Amino acid sequence: MSTSQYKRANKRAYIVLMMILVYLLGSVVIGSVLNGFTGAMLAQMIVLAVAMIISTIAVIALPDKRIGMICMMTPAAASYVVVAMLNRNEYAFIYAFVFIILSMCFYNLRLVVLGNVVVLVTNIVRLILQGDFSDSMAIQESLVIIFTLVMSAVASISVIRLLMKFNRENVESLQEAADLQAESNEKMIVVADNVIKRFAQAQDTFDSLRSSIETNNFAMQNIADSTLSTAESIQKEAEMCMEIRETSGKTAEEIAKMLEASQRT
Repeated sequence: MSTSQYKRANKRAYIVLMMILVYLLGSVVIGSVLNGFTGAMLAQMIVLAVAMIISTIAVIALPDKRIGMICMMTPAAASYVVVAMLNRNEYAFIYAFVFIILSMCFYNLRLVVLGNVVVLVTNIVRLILQGDFSDSMAIQESLVIIFTLVMSAVASISVIRLLMKFNRENVESLQEAADLQAESNEKMIVVADNVIKRFAQAQDTFDSLRSSIETNNFAMQNIADSTLSTAESIQKEAEMCMEIRETSGKTAEEIAKMLEASQRT
């Protein structure tokens, strides 16, 4: 369990545990008032009060630690043993179910097994010490109590083991999904690398093409400039031809005039 999980489990367990301890302490106090104060009742009150104090200190000082759970459940188990052994109430064994359920909250198989062992041993010793074996009905009731506690132990341990198995299976499924996702991510990375390489090659090709276009533009500009110069030269030559033509025309006229004058002469 993580620290946050221990914090939630310790908080829930403390609330339920305090309700049980306060109820037991109140019932012992009321019993002492109604039936008279005895040493057994004093021992029960002291143990219950100490369990309440230790549990409160544990949940305040170690709210998110495993040791906090141990500091709560240990005095609770001790108080149950004392109450079960000293209390003359024949239904005192019922409180065991609360402590067993609380131990299951921490998702700890060892804690559940230990709690059931403590409950079984305590109630077996209690029935041996307080049972009336001369009464067949009392013997039958004792056997029913033991059988009930044994079945409760088997059920709680089986449930915890089954939940832990389910948890392992879920973790394995999540791990498989994570592995598949990691493999998919690796493939995506390879594809991305290939895309980057292709993009780089395309960028190089584009740069080469742009350089070629710039060179062609420069060459075309030179050709255009040369063409313009040639056109200007042709225009000048045409103008010169026109001037020569005009001059030739004038010369022909002068020659004609000279011939006419010569004929007259």
